[in-house]
Amino acid sequence: LRLACRFLNCAAGTVGISDHLRRQPDLMVPWGYEPHLWQQYIDRYWRMTPPYAHLIEVGKVRSFANSIFYREFLELPFYKEWAQPQGFVDMIQTTLDNSAAGLAFLGCFRHESAGIAGATEFRRMKLIAPHFRRAILIGKTLGLRKVEAGTFVEAEVRGDTLDAVRSQLDVPLEKTGTQALGKNGA
Repeated sequence: LRLACRFLNCAAGTVGISDHLRRQPDLMVPWGYEPHLWQQYIDRYWRMTPPYAHLIEVGKVRSFANSIFYREFLELPFYKEWAQPQGFVDMIQTTLDNSAAGLAFLGCFRHESAGIAGATEFRRMKLIAPHFRRAILIGKTLGLRKVEAGTFVEAEVRGDTLDAVRSQLDVPLEKTGTQALGKNGA
């Protein structure tokens, strides 16, 4: 997830699975948030977050800034009290799975220093999303109620997510995802 956020030039991100009926998270794997702000998000703002991801067809990529809901998003307490003070100006996201029972998503916040998501970030999200989707679907296939956070941590340590798409990028095949992004992952 850390590498995915850096690949997308995002400050923070989340892989999540939520229950439609209870409107509560079954799994949330965060990266890049201050721990107390993440806890504040879960405790106070999770239910206030616009139910936007369920409107996205599986595999499609959207951002708040490029949606008809952006003006409304900027007026929400969630944005004014939580996202804006952290410098977040946009979120690029994709729906990984959507069923009657729940929703799986990948969402990454863009900082004001990076600006809103553009064509490059949309292309990159389309490249990495299938690998996150596969992890979610494997967990569901195995009958797991929740995909363990370790699935993503292990993939991140090995660099699987970015290595799997490197052949689709303008990067020589002998380079790993980390090498393609630089030593700091940037």
